[in-house]
Amino acid sequence: MMVNAIVLGKITVDKKLCPDTTDRSNWECLDAQDYVAAFGIASSSIGILILSTGFCYANGLMNIIPAAYASGHYELCGAYLNRMIILSMMIFIPVILMM
Repeated sequence: MMVNAIVLGKITVDKKLCPDTTDRSNWECLDAQDYVAAFGIASSSIGILILSTGFCYANGLMNIIPAAYASGHYELCGAYLNRMIILSMMIFIPVILMM
């Protein structure tokens, strides 16, 4: 993500098309700070909305799996673990590919 921020930070505005760089109504006249700010908001949203699902499910399994193991339901432990692996792959692989 740091590479993306560096690339966005090197964007320059054509002064012939945009004499007034404070005008935010034209998207062609946005400077590098606006793009870096939008990138920061988007990456924070991804971290909060998408990744929190996997973390909450993993934390919930820390309580469920020991209880299932202690009661002797070993198949249920495996089912919970497999569901977590599948859910993690469904969440984290697209996030990694977007970065």
